[in-house]
Amino acid sequence: MRQLAELILFAMTWTSLLCLGLALFRLKMTKYMPQSAISIVLLSQVSYVIQKFQLAFLVTTVQPIFFFICVWLFFRLQWIHAVVMVLLTYIMALAFEIIFNWILSGFNYSEFLIIYREQYFIQGFGVSSLSFLAVYLLRRFRWGFSFAVPAQRTRMSSMSTLTKAALAIGTLSLTSTSLSLYIWNKWIMSAYGITFFLLAVLFHLAYLKEVSE
Repeated sequence: MRQLAELILFAMTWTSLLCLGLALFRLKMTKYMPQSAISIVLLSQVSYVIQKFQLAFLVTTVQPIFFFICVWLFFRLQWIHAVVMVLLTYIMALAFEIIFNWILSGFNYSEFLIIYREQYFIQGFGVSSLSFLAVYLLRRFRWGFSFAVPAQRTRMSSMSTLTKAALAIGTLSLTSTSLSLYIWNKWIMSAYGITFFLLAVLFHLAYLKEVSE
């Protein structure tokens, strides 16, 4: 029963993240149901394996890689656009997780760490709820980007050197967050601070890309 509960939780969480990623780029999930279903099943299995073998310190390394593979392979985005979508979506979800855990812990740092490391069930529900709320707001106010269009790989989109550098640094920063939580404890706040700063930078660069096309 626990295995089934975990798979349901992971499926719900990844459904919310896929909805968020698609909403960020003004794509409707209903138009990509087969791709979404395959991605959700695959990503849920990846999350389950990470949890089963106690590899939580690799969460922000392994999961984004498989997320990228799904977005790039199944949704047929250009690889650079897939990277942008994955980073924006995953770091937003990470921000939701941080906010939810801080509130749940009563802003107690020790409790925050305990919840973050052990209470993944309630975190999954919290992140999913906030992600679905973000999807609603994106749809409601028609926010998002439109430069990433599936099935147009033949026309490679150009990205500035600054954007590529931000994506590279953002990827490294993201992978460091789970390592800082489980291994480099004293660097936790620094890792998250840098990651969230890069989220703001990526949103700004994505906006500049949007208005230039």
